[in-house]
Amino acid sequence: MHTVLGKGTTFRAYFPPSEGAMKAEAAAAQAPRGNGELFLVVDDDPLIRLTTSAILTRNG
Repeated sequence: MHTVLGKGTTFRAYFPPSEGAMKAEAAAAQAPRGNGELFLVVDDDPLIRLTTSAILTRNG
């Protein structure tokens, strides 16, 4: 996590790749679906919030 006073905080979350992503043919495969996980989307740009929320919602 990296915080700059007056600019905000940045953090990175690294997720392991799915087994299918490790294979070359997985590049053309559909993204894995979620299982009801809950994410908190926080950004001061409404377009980023809405786009991120829409993508996560669409993929379960």
